[in-house]
Amino acid sequence: MPEQGRITELGFKATIGAFLGVAITLAVGRTYIRIVQTRKFSIDDGFFFLAVATLIAGTTTLYIDIPYLFVDQVVEPSANGITQEFIDLVIRSLKIQATTDVLLSVTLFSVKFSFLFFFWGMLRRVRKLKIWW
Repeated sequence: MPEQGRITELGFKATIGAFLGVAITLAVGRTYIRIVQTRKFSIDDGFFFLAVATLIAGTTTLYIDIPYLFVDQVVEPSANGITQEFIDLVIRSLKIQATTDVLLSVTLFSVKFSFLFFFWGMLRRVRKLKIWW
């Protein structure tokens, strides 16, 4: 019964890998369309490339941390199962998780700024919407 509702390590890796693959495919498609359509790069493309780079880095650090994420699921909630080695693993995992969080936060805000600058061309034509910029 305790295994219900838990994702396996392999399932987690497969899900993260599939989502990264979809994201990279869409990023390549967007870049191709952008090059064919405008034949130039702008500031929103810079933020977009930063987002893609930090997404890849954040996913890589998440893949590094996956074995440590599943270690705490094995230990019983009593104090008997906790050793110094386990505490060191938890500390290492938390450091990697903090790195992953920062990288994926940069990804999120880079996408937001990319959209902001992408739609700036439309907004500058409408005087009333400049207030929101």
